[in-house]
Order: sequence, then structure tokens, then C-alpha cells
Amino acid sequence: MVLGEAGELFWYSLAGCTLRSQRPLPYLTDTISQPDDPEVDIVFQRISEPDTPAKFVYGPYRISSPQLCDIVLPDGLHIEVRDGQRMTVDAPEGYGDSELHTVLFGPAFAILCHQRGCPPLHASAAVFGNTALAVAGDSGAGKSTTIRALMKRGGHLLTDDQLVVSPVTASAAPGFPSMKLWGNTASWFGDALGHAARVSAELNKFHIRAEGAFHDTKAPLKVICVLVLDTNCSTPDAQKLPQPEAIAMLDRLVYRSEIATHLGTRAAIFGWATRLSSQIPVYCVHRSNDIAQLDGLTDLLLDIGVSHGLNGGTKP
Repeated sequence: MVLGEAGELFWYSLAGCTLRSQRPLPYLTDTISQPDDPEVDIVFQRISEPDTPAKFVYGPYRISSPQLCDIVLPDGLHIEVRDGQRMTVDAPEGYGDSELHTVLFGPAFAILCHQRGCPPLHASAAVFGNTALAVAGDSGAGKSTTIRALMKRGGHLLTDDQLVVSPVTASAAPGFPSMKLWGNTASWFGDALGHAARVSAELNKFHIRAEGAFHDTKAPLKVICVLVLDTNCSTPDAQKLPQPEAIAMLDRLVYRSEIATHLGTRAAIFGWATRLSSQIPVYCVHRSNDIAQLDGLTDLLLDIGVSHGLNGGTKP
């Protein structure tokens, strides 16, 4: 692993937190804030095998308690997430920045958010003016592709795949300045691809940087649009969800919600979804998997957003 020289530390901002790392993390946003006690410490060192077995094992996840969860991958990467404040990384020699980023700031950071009491929504978001529109959905629903299309309309990336939003202030926190796109989708948008940016060695999927189009401060979230793939959908259509359905949808779409029960956060997630749905309208948007529908889909999303105050009420 590549660490800073002579104890050098690296400081970043992510989802409203200040992170301190022993290793440079080039896919994150640097911060000038260097408090004595950062919200999250990222330490790179060997992780010893626990003395007692985990209480719950789910795929690569080993949950020992609500305050301690390990992710152990077949390729040798081991990440320990503890107390919502510390991530310890045991990475094999030569483990690349892009592959590490995929796991460390995907499932590992999601678990840390659960421990901190701020469950991340499985959503991407774009900012127009100083207001945000979120695109939520299951894996494969087309969240990142849709946000990339919205960026072609003048939007700035706020976050990809995970959205931390306050149900009290209805403000959404910025993630990192890149998104994950499949190779053919990235090429369709004209984005440059590089082997070093692959999310993993096995996938033709890449971290695409939002060069000059990243919004690095919190933004008021005006609407959440949940994408649903529908092979019978000839044109995209949307329906605003009544609050009980919105609560159920948001509760289900919390990132890594399947682990929440074993972290003891299920009740907190339901409360979070209830408060959030009372602040922000939620729409169910049906679309096909035809990329030719993207223009119609982005028109529909922008119309919905503008009707709820996106960009000050003026269509971008």
C-alpha cells in the first residue's frame, strides 16, 4: 500500500464529514479543514483475526456488534468499520486506488453512515443553480446514467450512488467528484476511459470524474425521483407517491438496508424515511432500458424538479 511519507496525513471532505487518511485518496475532495479530532479516521494497517466469531455473516460482511463490522473480500481486501468514526484498511500490496475507492466509499462508508445515524439513500443527485434533484433506485435502475444526462443539461454532480440528506433541513451533502458508468455508456457520453479507473478488474465499469462539474457544498433537495425499469414503457412517465408509499419506498431504498437490522438501525431508518417524506416530494418514474429515451427522461425529471422549485423555479 502507498502511505504518506514520515507520517504525512491527507484530509478530505465527504457527505458532510471531515476525513483524515494515512494514504492519499485521489477520488475524494480535499478539504482545508484539519481539526484535531476529525469525524472519520482512515487507518492502513494489518487487521488481526478476531478472538470470537462474528454474530452475523452476510456475504463478505461480518457483523460483530452495531459498532463493529468487517468487510472481507476474496481478493484479500479487509476493511473494519468501527463506531462510525474509524475505518481500518488491510489492503494487499499494489491494491489500486480505483478498486479501493469502490469498496471503501461504497459499502464500507455506507456502514459507517449507518453507525453515525445518517442512513444513505441509494441515490445520485445533480444540482441546478443551488438546488438539488435526486435520482434513486435499485442497482441497475440507471441512476448514474441519468445523472450524467442531467449534467449534459447544465447540472453539476452532487453525489453518485449514495446520498446523505438531512430530514430536518432537507439539505443534501456532497459526495465525491466522480460517478460509476459502464464502458459503453461512458463512451456514448464521450467520456474518456482508462484501465486504472476500473471499479474492479472483472468489470467493464469505470470511475468517471466530473471535471469542472462538481458541486462541493450542501444543497437544498427539492425532489426525489425513483427510477423503475419497465420494458413495456414506450415513454417515461411519473407518479407522485402519497406519503405512506413514499415512506415505504425510501425505507426500502436505504443503501445496504439489508444489514440495518443487524446493526440495530431499522427503527431509526423508518423514522428517517417518515421525516424525509414529509419534507421532500417523492415520485416513481417508469422508464425503459432504451438509452434513446434519455432526452425524454431528463425533460420529465426537469419538469418535475422545476415544479417543486428546482433552480429557483426556472427550467434549466
